[in-house]
Amino acid sequence: MTMMSQEILLQRIIDVLGGMDAITSGGVVPGGGIVVVVNDSVAVSNLSFAPLGAHSDGATISSATTLTPPTGATKIMIQALTQNVRFTLDGTAPTASKGFQLKSGDPAMIISIDSTTVLKVIQEAATADLQYQWGA
Repeated sequence: MTMMSQEILLQRIIDVLGGMDAITSGGVVPGGGIVVVVNDSVAVSNLSFAPLGAHSDGATISSATTLTPPTGATKIMIQALTQNVRFTLDGTAPTASKGFQLKSGDPAMIISIDSTTVLKVIQEAATADLQYQWGA
């Protein structure tokens, strides 16, 4: 994961935690990690990402589509461009109103997966551009 990606992920963590007021310290760690300490007691760390295989761009997702990980993948970095995208992790078919939402233009997010995860995606509106990269 690049330092820029780590900084974006750190900002997302700060946003989820309710802003900088909740953060007592934090930063990016060269070589693949992020550390955030909340109220001097909770730490989130070691969110590394090592790409596996090729970057996927412009997948057709007008109907529910399964994204199949390569051998050894434990994560996916995923981002929606141009239109929002919905996804599920349990194999159920997402719809334009069902599933977790990737908002168009938001920074890429990393999702951990295991052997039981079945990741399915669908666009909310025509012309969605889904970018993703499997990783470990």
